Amino acid sequence: FKKMIKSFADTLGNLYVAFTTNWYDSDLLKFYKSTDKGFTWNNFSNLTPGTGRKFQSFDVDITDTTGGWKIGMVLTTVPIGGSGYSGRVYYADMNDDGSGYSVKLIQAPVDTKGYTSPAIVTDGFNWSPGSTYWYLTYQEVDTTSGLGSAVLAAFSANGGTSWTIDTVRTSYNDYELDIDYNFRADLIYVLLTNNIVSTN
Repeated sequence: FKKMIKSFADTLGNLYVAFTTNWYDSDLLKFYKSTDKGFTWNNFSNLTPGTGRKFQSFDVDITDTTGGWKIGMVLTTVPIGGSGYSGRVYYADMNDDGSGYSVKLIQAPVDTKGYTSPAIVTDGFNWSPGSTYWYLTYQEVDTTSGLGSAVLAAFSANGGTSWTIDTVRTSYNDYELDIDYNFRADLIYVLLTNNIVSTN
């Protein structure tokens, strides 16, 4: 099982690191913050994926909110001992001190389709807290083979309470997804690697 690590910074230059660790039969997603350019770090939050599950992947971003910063994350979890491709997609957020944590299921596996490889971005550096959107992308895969059947994207205009989901692309085997926001054009870009056939 691969370990994952992400780093990010807020508008004042505070640094953050998030990474997964083994924790008994599951994983722990740990968050650290540095206010002195990385000389010292404070562990301010530890998240678990739920009973009988482990993190498949995650991504994080941060945005200014009234009174501080909001860390938004997209998480995929899979069953321990089961298919590594039967992923559920969640959006979660919390304040930069770990308080106010909330999580919302966006999509669960249906029949032979699971969800993996998420990425998230916000336009919060360019809009006021009340107008901030969160955008995410993730892959729809076959729960047995892991081969991708679609790339999906979603956005929330209300802080992650509800999501509009759309299909970016169908067919092929897309993976290594990322998502970015172009503030000059107010556009979202979904980036991906593509294998036309699985033997490539």
